[in-house]
Amino acid sequence: MGTAKGTTGTNTVARVANDLGMAAWFGASLMDAVGLDPLAQRAGDAGTIRSARHRTFPMEMGAWGAAVVGATRLARENRGRLGRQAGVARVAATKTLLLALASSTTVLAGALEARKSPPASAVRLLHATTAVLTGKLLIADARLGEQQRPLAVAWIARIRRRAA
Repeated sequence: MGTAKGTTGTNTVARVANDLGMAAWFGASLMDAVGLDPLAQRAGDAGTIRSARHRTFPMEMGAWGAAVVGATRLARENRGRLGRQAGVARVAATKTLLLALASSTTVLAGALEARKSPPASAVRLLHATTAVLTGKLLIADARLGEQQRPLAVAWIARIRRRAA
């Protein structure tokens, strides 16, 4: 996945799955936290909001799956950088933790919403938490992308040559 035959080892498919998956996951969780949850609270019409969530939840799960698969593939393809390039392991570990936490809050919110009478305050808290965590995931990805810029990679190479 991600490396087409005859290319120079790009990870385009994995990056697209990771980036689009995370963006859609963030968007869905943000929509829940700042759109549907307040609307449900004001309108008191849980049935309509619940119907909307049931329609968007499969998309959110698809986005989550794409993000996890893409992130896993990128981590595997970049495992050499984890030990060689300063700061990469720390940011990758942070991303892994954020991914696990956001996955947990997403699944837990879905499980609560599947109940006949979900506890609204717990669901709202999980939606808000998921939005924050997925936003932080996007920030961690931006940092990892910056660490792949030629200047960052060249800086590490210079340090290694001097140390040798």
